[in-house]
Formats: sequence, C-alpha cells, structure tokens
Amino acid sequence: MYVDLERILLSILIGAIIGLEREYRSKSAGLRTMILVCVGSCIFTLLSYKIGLGSQDRIAANVLTGIGFLGAGVIFREKDRVTGITTATTIWVVSALGMTIGAGFELLACVTSAIVIIILSAFILVQNLISKLNHVRVYTLKFEFSDSFDYKHVEALFKKLKMKILYSQKIKSGKDFTFNLTVQGSEKAHHLIASQLLKNDKIKHLEF
Repeated sequence: MYVDLERILLSILIGAIIGLEREYRSKSAGLRTMILVCVGSCIFTLLSYKIGLGSQDRIAANVLTGIGFLGAGVIFREKDRVTGITTATTIWVVSALGMTIGAGFELLACVTSAIVIIILSAFILVQNLISKLNHVRVYTLKFEFSDSFDYKHVEALFKKLKMKILYSQKIKSGKDFTFNLTVQGSEKAHHLIASQLLKNDKIKHLEF
C-alpha cells in the first residue's frame, strides 16, 4: 500500500517537473495536464498488476491508445506548418514514465525524466540556431499586374538574396495579381526581403 502511494507521489513529481517546462513555454498541455497524464498512467499500470486477469499488459496497451487520442488533440495546422507535435510527443513520453513508475522501475523513470528535460530545454537552443540559418516562411503579395512590375520582379528579389522558392501560386483577378510563395532561407535574408517588399509602393497587400 505504502509502496503504491510512493509511486503515485513520484509520478506527480515527475509530471510536475516536465509540466513546468511546458507551462513556462506557454504550451497547450502544461503543468496540470502532465501531472494527470503521469499519475493516470501510473495508476492504470498499478491496477493492471493488481487485477491481473491473466494478461497484465492489456490495460497498459489501452493506456497507450488513449494517450494517442489525447496527443492528437493538441496538434494543429497553421498555414504552412504543423504545431503541437512536440507537446503531443511529450504527453506520450510522460505517459510512458508514469507506466514505468507503476511497474516499479523508479530509478529508470527518474533518469529518463532528466533526459527529457534536457531535450526540451537545452536542445531548443540548437533548434533556434538551425532556424536562424534555415527558415521557411510563406509570403502573400497583392499588386496591380503591369509591364513595369510583375511576379518575375518579386522572384528576382528572392533569388538575389540566395533564397530558395519551394512553392509558388499565381492568382489573377481583373487587374489585381496575387502571388503566394513558400520561401526557404536564413532569418537575416527574410528580414532583408521583408524590408524591401514593405518599401515597395506597387505592392498593395503584403502578408508574411
């Protein structure tokens, strides 16, 4: 009985530590969510050992199925990118940690949770560095199509800064011309191209 309570308390602690990191970064699944996921997974694992039913892994397998639905609920698509994958994966890992505690492998859970914190906090610096060197952004420009200024002029601006156009869409409606681009390049190049486009009086509408 006391051993089970200790495992539940440990699951609360580990869920809280990881949840605080997610809360600090204002993610959709924060402190309370991570604690509840970790505790819930721990309790279900404890019950699977208590109840038995000839197959101790049956309840644990259903926990993973439930966590899959929960993780899918925090994944969103925003224009050109998908957000929430890291949070969904963290929920999945926290559930695994709760199950590890419930199965009696407390030391393994503690070591793994420390690794998770390192990945979530320290590796974001590496991710930010990569983003500065290579970043994808979507640009939407609307202007009046003419011989003096058309989409080729826009493409030339991006190529001049050695930016790679991954996708382009051209829409002409009357005299107005809408040009949608997905462009890959450094953060510095994106800042330069944005400043040049903002200064162009021929562009009626700019979104990036």
